[in-house]
Parts: sequence; structure tokens; C-alpha cells
Amino acid sequence: MNHSATIDLIRDTDADFLDSLSEIDSVEGVMESTRRHFSGVELKRLSYHFTPPFHSQTSERVIVVADGFPAAWLEKYADPDFRALDPIPDFIMAAHRPMSWRRAIAEHPDRARAEAFWAELEKFGLVNGIGIPLYGPGGRDAYSSIAIDRPFDDDDKPFIRRIRTAFQSAHLRISHLVLEEINEGAQLSMRETEVLSWIIAGKSKNDIAQILEISAATVDTYLRRIYAKLKVNDRVKASLVALSRGLVRL
Repeated sequence: MNHSATIDLIRDTDADFLDSLSEIDSVEGVMESTRRHFSGVELKRLSYHFTPPFHSQTSERVIVVADGFPAAWLEKYADPDFRALDPIPDFIMAAHRPMSWRRAIAEHPDRARAEAFWAELEKFGLVNGIGIPLYGPGGRDAYSSIAIDRPFDDDDKPFIRRIRTAFQSAHLRISHLVLEEINEGAQLSMRETEVLSWIIAGKSKNDIAQILEISAATVDTYLRRIYAKLKVNDRVKASLVALSRGLVRL
């Protein structure tokens, strides 16, 4: 399929796909809908790294969903030690823009690591890929990639922009569903949110009491409630859990 035909196909179905995401009530459903959306275009391989907040995109805690990759590569990449050697996802996330795997390897400051990983990609014929950074609430960011059987060129830029929009929308829906499940029964009250927000801002108990015009003992009461809801026992853990779940914002 040529460039213009591919772009036209995605343009015709984009609106329906994006509108349908809000009606899907499971992570698996979002992933399946995304796969179907791209089933008729030139893409050969798709991957999506669903990453816990504040973790590397190649952490052993990352859930990688992939389509079209050789089974031997997927088995190899499932090894946390090997995945940790992949320099591409975190480099592209730091760049905040889509980038070819080839360029990420060429620009990576750790030349030995980058070239060693590129050699592994070449063994499996996985050289024509583009990495796409995705962003979500509470630091719940993700990395995705697409690959075809030829080098990408300037004519592919509209194609890549449309894929990025679709992936970003799917990621936001997945993040919403995950946060909804995580936070069920653990919602903070307005006052608890205020107290924790000031904790995250570095304020002391007495500072918060003065700002909110309540007693220090009342601040302690709110903190005990927050700890119980989040199942933690100190300010640092409460801050990290609340931020990662999107319960408060910086």
C-alpha cells in the first residue's frame, strides 16, 4: 500500500476509533481495538510499554504488549536483564518526540551499549522502527513503537503523527481505567487532598495548620486517615503513592 493510500485509510477511520475509546471499559479491550484500527495499514510490528510511574521504560516491572515481532525476539526481550540493556525507549522518552530507532542508537551517549543492542536488533531484522513517547496522569508515561519493512522517510511524517495521536489517546484511556481500578475505595476527601498537597510541597505540620487555619492536631488526624486509605505509614510513601495514582498533582 502506498503512502497516500495508507494516510487516507487512517484518516477515514481515526474519528470513529478515537470516539470509541471512551466506551471501552477494559485495558484488553483498548489494546484489541488499537490492533484492529491498524490491521489494514502498512505496519508490521507494534509495541507498547505500560510502565509504573517513576520507573524506566525497560524496568522489569514494565508490561510489554507486542504484535508482529519474531517469537524468538519476544522471548529474548522478556528476559529482564536483556531488556535493561535496551537504550532506545528511555532515550526517546527523554527527547520528548518520535524518533527512529536508528537515530536513537546513533545519538545515544553510551556508544558501547547502543552499538551492542543495535547488533542484536540487526540479527532479527528489526532496524526500521520508530519510537513514540506517550504521556499520562501522575507520571504514568509509556513508550510505544511501530515498525515496517522499509526505512521511514519524510513522506511518512503525516502517517507517524496520526499513529502517535491514536496511541496517545489509547494510552490515556488505559491510564484512566488502571487508575480507576487502583483508586477504588481509596479516594481522598477535599481536605485530605489539601493536606497531602502541602506535604508534597514540603510544608511542615505546623505550616499546614497555619495555611489551612486548623490545629496541628487536626492535621495529624487527616494524615492518619490518608495513611490508612493509601496503606502507607509515612509522608514520603503517601506522597509517592498519591502522585502515582493521580490522586494529587504537583
